[in-house]
Amino acid sequence: MKTPLRAGLLAVLMPMSAAMALDTECSRPEAPAVPDGAKATETQLVDAQEAVQAFIGEGDNYRNCLVAEAKALGEPETPDDEAVQAEYTDEFNDMVEEMQAVGAQFNEAVKTFNAQ
Repeated sequence: MKTPLRAGLLAVLMPMSAAMALDTECSRPEAPAVPDGAKATETQLVDAQEAVQAFIGEGDNYRNCLVAEAKALGEPETPDDEAVQAEYTDEFNDMVEEMQAVGAQFNEAVKTFNAQ
C-alpha cells in the first residue's frame, strides 16, 4: 500500500536535517558576494549585478523545484506528512527572504556608489 510506505519513509526522514530531506532533486543556489559600494568600481558592480540576477533566477528555479516536490507528495494525510510539507514551505520562504536580502544589499551598494 502506498500510504503506509510513504508514512514510513517520512518517519525515517523526519529526524534528518531539513536540507537533507529536501535536497533530493533541488539544489539551493549560493548567494553571491556583493561588493561595498563605497569601495567598488563600476565594473565590479556590473559583475555583481549579473551575479545577483543569476542568483535570483536560480532561486526562482529552486523554489519551483520545491513546489513540484511538495506537490508530488500529495495532500498531507498524517502529522508527519504535514511536518514535511511545512519544511518545504519554510525552505521556500527562507529562499525568498535570502533573495530579497541579496537584492536589497546590491541596491544599497549601488546607492552608495552613486552617492560618491
